Amino acid sequence: MTSDPRQAIPQTHGEYWAKYSEDTEEIHRLEHHLADVGAVMETLLELPGVRRSAAKAGGLSELDPTTSARMCVFAALHDIGKANLGFQAKATRWSPVSHTKDMMQLLNGGDLENQERFMQAIPWLNDAMAHWDRNDGGTVCGMIIAMLSHHGKPECLFNERQPRPRHWVDRQSGLRQQPFEKMREIAEAITHWFPDAFRTDGPILPQNPEFQHHFLGLLMLADWIGSDTRWFPFQPNPDGEHITVARRRATEAVKAIGLDTREQSPPIVPATLAMIADKPVARPNTMQRAISKVDRLAPLVILESETGSGKTEAALLRFQCMWREGLVDGLYFALPTRAAATQVHVRVVNAVRHIMPGAGVKPVLAVPGYIRAGEHDGKTLERYRVHWEDGADDGSRWSAESAKRFLTAQVAVGTIDQAMLSVLQTRHAHLRAACLSRNLLVIDEVHASDTYMRGIVQSLVRNHRLKGGYTLMMSATLGAGARATYLGQDMPNLKAAKCMEYPCVTTEDAVLPTVHGDYRKHVRVETAPVGATPLGVATAALKSQQAGARVLVIRNTVRMAIETAKALQELAPHAEDAMLTVNGKPALHHSRFAPEDRKLLDRAAEKALAAGGSGRGIVVVGTQTLEQSLDIDADYLITDLCPMDVLLQRVGRLHRRHGMQRPDGYQEAKCTVLMPKEDISELINGRSATGLGPRGLVYRDLRVIEATRRQIVAHRAWEIPRMNRELVEESTHPDILKAVVDEAPETWMEHHLTMEGTAYADTMTAKNVLVDWGVPFYDPDIGSNEDVVFRADNVMTRLADPSIDVDFPPGVIGPFGSGISQIAIPFWMIGEDAADWKDAVAEITSASPDGISLRVPTGQMFRYSRLGLEPVSIR
Repeated sequence: MTSDPRQAIPQTHGEYWAKYSEDTEEIHRLEHHLADVGAVMETLLELPGVRRSAAKAGGLSELDPTTSARMCVFAALHDIGKANLGFQAKATRWSPVSHTKDMMQLLNGGDLENQERFMQAIPWLNDAMAHWDRNDGGTVCGMIIAMLSHHGKPECLFNERQPRPRHWVDRQSGLRQQPFEKMREIAEAITHWFPDAFRTDGPILPQNPEFQHHFLGLLMLADWIGSDTRWFPFQPNPDGEHITVARRRATEAVKAIGLDTREQSPPIVPATLAMIADKPVARPNTMQRAISKVDRLAPLVILESETGSGKTEAALLRFQCMWREGLVDGLYFALPTRAAATQVHVRVVNAVRHIMPGAGVKPVLAVPGYIRAGEHDGKTLERYRVHWEDGADDGSRWSAESAKRFLTAQVAVGTIDQAMLSVLQTRHAHLRAACLSRNLLVIDEVHASDTYMRGIVQSLVRNHRLKGGYTLMMSATLGAGARATYLGQDMPNLKAAKCMEYPCVTTEDAVLPTVHGDYRKHVRVETAPVGATPLGVATAALKSQQAGARVLVIRNTVRMAIETAKALQELAPHAEDAMLTVNGKPALHHSRFAPEDRKLLDRAAEKALAAGGSGRGIVVVGTQTLEQSLDIDADYLITDLCPMDVLLQRVGRLHRRHGMQRPDGYQEAKCTVLMPKEDISELINGRSATGLGPRGLVYRDLRVIEATRRQIVAHRAWEIPRMNRELVEESTHPDILKAVVDEAPETWMEHHLTMEGTAYADTMTAKNVLVDWGVPFYDPDIGSNEDVVFRADNVMTRLADPSIDVDFPPGVIGPFGSGISQIAIPFWMIGEDAADWKDAVAEITSASPDGISLRVPTGQMFRYSRLGLEPVSIR
């Protein structure tokens, strides 16, 4: 193949193609693919939920036929750059040409001669710029750049690519058509496909930039659907009526995927709480009754209630009400952890079966690494295909087959991270945001967010509302500052914050108290010095276990949890009878386990501490992984000191079920908080084994820790939920933190300034990685679009310590007797070189029933056993 630029670039089959199969050498004609995607966009815009969110994004009361048709026109032009001869050559040889980036030279003046040819090839573009907007053509230009950004993120108008004039003109005349002749043919066809777009009496396009961003999200969805050969098989032969075929296929595809919900009809009688909760008898409590009565049109509702009070069921009741009234198409249930998502997914699958009987909805588990819809699991095959265990391949589980598609599901349960990705400068953020806008967004455990996450979630809720979406946020321990932030209100002073009702349901306009009748949980809180650990903790836990108590031990760090578990094994004559076991082997619960083993540990912990279980005494040792999401009920809690909101979460694991038989001495919930030997202020410049302090890497803000300590000392008898609000505000409110500092400024001021600076830095970091929906894809005043281009690198949903996934060789059996495939190793265990070892495979140096020794590519040695992953040596 000659590289002489004077030679013609060959073209497969002598025809312009959009899709090419290397296996069969078949093509799908360019005009056919453009018709496919235009038809999918048209079909999507016929759906009430999609029309509603598109209208909201455009600032319109409703989406009119002309605006809809014009969106379809731009969708049908999205791959027009594939007429580029360099792109067409990709079927026979590698080519650096991009059908989107190289189009920019025809728009930015870099190739003036061919720019003129391009405008002549699509003659109605000039008319569109004159009559479709009142922004000096800027709106149409913005829509053109948006349509060329369909590969995942906004394209830069002035990119670094050089013009390639020869790619737009065939000097040898060896092709059936010149590129611009092909464009002219397609442009003419589009006027017949979507005639309403070219009405002279139609309204102008919405000028607000949010509409362009929303259009891009819908275009990405339309392109993905229109590229799926299950519905749009390759068609190499010309067909002047292909648009008719494309429309039929688009209707079939959108319906099969589950995006078209118009034929779903709610049952005459709504599902009862007993059906939703999957319990023989269940009556709504005050909070659940209140949530059903909240204004359906309230864009943001915040539900605050103690752990175990039925918030999940309350969220499902609100979803049922809103879905029955046609306000939402579906639901995205966002949880703080993967474990929580997998737990709640099972409950949502059952609930949806009763809320939407006959609809055939299979809730998707939106957790990367899983391919699950309803009760069905899939496995990834080559070329992005998925094999489902029951052999299904009708596309009904399309949303579950890729993490990028999770939010296209009508009902999905996943981590908050998936929703956060819809507002971050990451690929396909626009797709996620557009799809999410149809559904009720439920954010559980919202108090678990740090300053960085709070900034992102605030943007998420705001953008969801902008598109007409509804949000329900739930928390057991939400502080006044966070609540004010989400509601867009001023921070209340300490007195006002403490006086606010709890439990309650809050909207922008009202606060509804939801006191749970006469229910009270009394917790006796004691303190003990950390100096007695781990042996002292193990001794206390074992003593209570032998008295028949179910004991939960939560340490702030993995290292302390491991040491405590080791001490317990040494003390207990038969450890397997006294502590948590998996397949008969003593174990503990933390994050440093392979995913397969973590599932076993979750199930074992829930079984060991199940409400109404065997009643035998047992000790379960772990870390923060035990403080939420798992359905566990303990008699006695031993915990490290931690922030009050976290502590209340841990206390929430105590006496979750009312009326259970408890051992003598534990009829009242009991909690022992392990206190550092030092004064809290002494941890400012030190490093604490308990995970406290700026160098402790877990809970850095010692102002909150000191305020929490004071509350524990002041209140030895807690009454839940009556005291929740007071305990949280007296430990986290800015007025309290200021008081801690003011008492001894020479001791606390530097730490105070550090924490305030860290919070500000985290807020700015979040701001810098968010999508700015208010920036247009083209600004005619400056003739550029620099501000819309994503500039952030390595965007994360959380500012936690990064880790790297290391694969185990095939066939490795873990310490609990099950196959394991992968484990996450924190960067700090490996060093700076960790970032260079993506897709790394561990070398197994020895393996036995007691554990596995492994070496990672950087040379570090680790041991993986029933205690989890531990470094053997760190270089």
